[in-house]
Amino acid sequence: MIKKLLKITIAMMLFGLHSNANNLQITNVSLASINTANHFIMIKFDISWENSWRTNTTVPYNWDAAWIFVKYRINGDDWHHATLSPTSNQHIAPVGSTIDAVSDSVGVFMYRSANGTGTNYWINTQVRWYYGSNGVSDAAANVEVRVLGIEMVYVPQDPFYAGDNTTIYASFKQGSADNDPWYIGSENTISVTNSAGSGNGTGATNAEYYYVSGGMIGEDATGTAFTLQASFPKGYNAFYCMKYEITQGQYTEFLNILTRTQQNARVWSTITTDAISNIYVMSSTASVTYRNYIVCPTSGNGTTNPILFSCSTPDIACNFLCWADGTAYTDWAGLRPMSELEFEKACRGPLAAVSGEYAWGTATIATSPYTLSNAGAASEAIATNYSSSAGNASYNTAIGSSIKSPLRVGIFAANAGNTGRITSDAGYYGAMELSGNLCERIVTVGNPIGRGYTGSNGNGILSTVGNADVAYWPDNTATGSGFRGGGWSDGANYLNVSDRDGAASKVNYRYYEYGFRAVRCP
Repeated sequence: MIKKLLKITIAMMLFGLHSNANNLQITNVSLASINTANHFIMIKFDISWENSWRTNTTVPYNWDAAWIFVKYRINGDDWHHATLSPTSNQHIAPVGSTIDAVSDSVGVFMYRSANGTGTNYWINTQVRWYYGSNGVSDAAANVEVRVLGIEMVYVPQDPFYAGDNTTIYASFKQGSADNDPWYIGSENTISVTNSAGSGNGTGATNAEYYYVSGGMIGEDATGTAFTLQASFPKGYNAFYCMKYEITQGQYTEFLNILTRTQQNARVWSTITTDAISNIYVMSSTASVTYRNYIVCPTSGNGTTNPILFSCSTPDIACNFLCWADGTAYTDWAGLRPMSELEFEKACRGPLAAVSGEYAWGTATIATSPYTLSNAGAASEAIATNYSSSAGNASYNTAIGSSIKSPLRVGIFAANAGNTGRITSDAGYYGAMELSGNLCERIVTVGNPIGRGYTGSNGNGILSTVGNADVAYWPDNTATGSGFRGGGWSDGANYLNVSDRDGAASKVNYRYYEYGFRAVRCP
């Protein structure tokens, strides 16, 4: 129940947020109409983003979307998550757009209603907030609302292969002497044996497979038998995947909607005092380190009220995220962690596996060190050594000694001469930088805690101390999590789609190449 409700007027004062994802803008937020009989109000806003698409005639037969959710507060009190209508036609989508509601009322998806590409710009979008469900009175005054958005790509239901016909780096395979990849043809239970499996990789939907362990810490022994239950998200069913890794701008938005206690848990610096010396709070340093620019004031912070953080480089991928940071952001946004099978699906799609392939589908990768132009800006680009034929990625050979940090998300798609997926570092469905830049944190099949994951979505609400609190997610110890895709300081082999060298590594600390990317069930 919201405290301090003022029964003086049915009008609600709304204030908008300029939402910074990669080229996604939400502006002109206002109140449209209120229905006191049914306790809902329409929130109106304009939304735009670049490089959008929808296609049902050419691969990958999908679309990109904005995941939209709302936070509110009363009289400057703490922020809360708004309950939106679970019925799609109760929202108002401008011409050319579609709004899909979700059954748990945490947010909505918005995307093109017809095939096309380019920039979306939709004015007078309206979403219905059932404020009564949040305990807000019809007579509440001074209600502040923030509308936030995250760019996503739709990954349709499709069978796919996990593993890439190799024996190295712990990739999935069908038998102790059979390097064929797993064929994932359903979400049914998978039985994994410690001997040659019965699947033939050509259409089996519930075959037994040989398991090659992954990860340096906490993994099962090679070949250990186990059952992967039907509830574990295997990637066959449709899901939405964040188009980019969490950016520094998005993480700053997140921090600025938390309580002081929650903020302290979600940064590396200690921020309980008025004066703070390590003002670059994600690296816990007094100066910028590895291009993380999230910063707080040196003084005047008080000790109880939330701190107002800022960031001058909102489009650079956010590094120094531990597992608990990533899952907290994910729960707060109404998303969920990605399983390692979903990671391979997002990279490879339904195509046959290519030995040693990267997220763009080939085994070739640029090897000359890049240099940057407009470093740190929204227009940050590769100035030299951008490849027009091999895959471009941020990893230890190509990142160069002068950069040694994460890059702007989507950077490789912006260069002149880009020929598509290969040179832009795009997965099959359009998610960017699945290979390189920052390590992808995933839920592993490599230990029992990870295998207990059921894929429940976040509900937009954190614990009072700032942690995710969704049942059956790997907890703050990071047991059940792992890494895929490699980062900017890794060798090229760690960027391979099916490399599982760290897939069950229990790592709960922050590091300069650790990021996060979330998914959600439609």
